[in-house]
Amino acid sequence: MQFHTLRQMLLILALFSLGALPCRANDEEALAHQAEQLDAGLQKWSREIDVSLQYQLRQSTCPQRDVALTGKFGSKAIPATPEGTITGVLVRNQEAVRLSGTYSTGPISVSADGNNFTNVSFDEAAFDEVRLLYTPKQKGLSARVLFRPWDEEHRATSLLPHYGRNALNAYTFEGGMNQSPFHINQEEQAKTSWIVAVERVDEDHLRVTKRWEMEGGMRITRKITFWTQPSPPVVQRIDETLTLPASDVPQETTTIASAFKDCQGMAIPQKIIRVSGPLRPAGSKEFTWVAEEWTSKQLRSPAKESDFGIPLAIGTQLRGLRQPREIYQEEQLLPFHYRKVDLRPEAGLAP
Repeated sequence: MQFHTLRQMLLILALFSLGALPCRANDEEALAHQAEQLDAGLQKWSREIDVSLQYQLRQSTCPQRDVALTGKFGSKAIPATPEGTITGVLVRNQEAVRLSGTYSTGPISVSADGNNFTNVSFDEAAFDEVRLLYTPKQKGLSARVLFRPWDEEHRATSLLPHYGRNALNAYTFEGGMNQSPFHINQEEQAKTSWIVAVERVDEDHLRVTKRWEMEGGMRITRKITFWTQPSPPVVQRIDETLTLPASDVPQETTTIASAFKDCQGMAIPQKIIRVSGPLRPAGSKEFTWVAEEWTSKQLRSPAKESDFGIPLAIGTQLRGLRQPREIYQEEQLLPFHYRKVDLRPEAGLAP
């Protein structure tokens, strides 16, 4: 693991010396500055991480939160309970990003006319001026690649166009795809937000607490625990509480990363567990928790150019190009081979 530079060490020592800080008016600027420094470290991590890996994401429910946090849910519960899985690849370097996902359940129709589906397997990538989404042939859907120009406006929204933007994985958890833990999806709806505290948990961890007050009385409190031994520091745990004025039961989400591995001096987790709830299923008197476990294997750093290649099946249609074509033999589609001038102006993926 890369050692801290002198400047980084001085910053961390300064943060450590603060201990737990009360939220007084004259502390707010200092607290916000400390949080900004940690957030800047996450932005550096998301720009510079260089990795290729395979992953599995398990999703199920569990009646007990503490049990779910150990990973003993779904196929690992005793006795085993139903679970869904997504498998795929995640590849990222300073130039490009790729994420694929294959659902164990296959596409599920969610509309009466049968034209809208969920759980659609995908393979997507973004590079320079171009982003693309490949959906293989599956129930009710033909194999196709959709192209779209990748301009600054869309980069500010997300690094990936569609399915990957809300996925649980090591890259999004550590702030990639503009998923900084210091911001929420409903940021523009917040009446106010502030850093409540920056605390020293132990010699290797800092915890930042941030709170958002929303219109209608909703409140979000997020505690972000950083592991400061790597440089830059990385997020190891997030505890979030959502309080709704119409509910007596707060909604809680805990996400824990572990099994960190060195990627050319930067730390990346190989395991993440997220547990949310409590929820009461329709027709049930008992509460349950939604549980997810993301694990990776065959992690390599740096990523190779070939890792970004998307395997296309025969019959795949390429849409959004000035010269659209159909695939007549299996091939690897590399996003690096396309530029904005190759795309039709109306080339189409929804933002």
